[in-house]
Amino acid sequence: MQLVTVFTIILIGMIASRFIRDPKNYVKVLNDTVFNLFLPALILTLLWKGDVTRLTPHFVLITLLPFFITFLFVILILKALRMDKDAIAIYPLASVFGNLAYLGLPLTSSILGLNALEIAVLVVLIHSLTFFSFGIMWISLITLGYINLKRITCSCVKNPLIISSILGVVLSAFKVPLPLFLSNILDMLGNVALPISLLLVGMWIGNELFHGRSFFNLKELKDALLISFFKLFLLPLIFYLFLFLTRLNLSELEIRTITLQLSMPLAITNFIVAREYECHAGVIAKAVILSTLSLPLVIHILGKFIIP
Repeated sequence: MQLVTVFTIILIGMIASRFIRDPKNYVKVLNDTVFNLFLPALILTLLWKGDVTRLTPHFVLITLLPFFITFLFVILILKALRMDKDAIAIYPLASVFGNLAYLGLPLTSSILGLNALEIAVLVVLIHSLTFFSFGIMWISLITLGYINLKRITCSCVKNPLIISSILGVVLSAFKVPLPLFLSNILDMLGNVALPISLLLVGMWIGNELFHGRSFFNLKELKDALLISFFKLFLLPLIFYLFLFLTRLNLSELEIRTITLQLSMPLAITNFIVAREYECHAGVIAKAVILSTLSLPLVIHILGKFIIP
């Protein structure tokens, strides 16, 4: 029932984008509000009130190593398929960076509960730092031939999700008390974050389908399907193989939460970066849509075999 609720909100967003005047600008304003206010408030309050002692090198290693293994594996596949330079710049990134905040947090809360949400926020922190450092470094190096360290530093330092995450971890670690009036404000803002995030995902998909470029470009669809497969199935599979081979100790809730987060569809940020660096933005837009619309199937498979 929770899953039906989540996808109903996404569907409402898709339908709304069909009738809203200037939906592209509307999505931008809504995204700026969610990204800069609602989600940071949710992340800050969860980490400040929660237990951050699980954010250990061990936890970071388990979260990131499958990510880098998948990244390298995808590069090898792309080279074997003789993909062009732009594809090698963006496809591996899109294959490992999922929509952990806008979709992952609402789904984690709905399926696994609030305790899992605290774990999911830590995964968001780790992946956000990785994307806006390593990810931007990679695509800059491949497309431009050099690394703009100033730009990478600014993208991390000015990112509201990273700032709120680090601030929440520090305040929790030093046991700084959260004032009641501030707690109430953060709770009210945070409570808005999850449904609005889902609505925004739906509106972005609807805008691309109804007002964007032609969706039925077979060459782009073929590449989009390949990327979606890497993201939805290959990355979680490598995570499970990694756990099985290393026998690293994780709680059942941590395994379920990380698996669910790694199974999220492509992040819209991948499309923004692809458009900015002019490398297959149309393919990435289609992969975002396909992977998001395939999510009910992925959740069903996870429910059968991994997250009962």
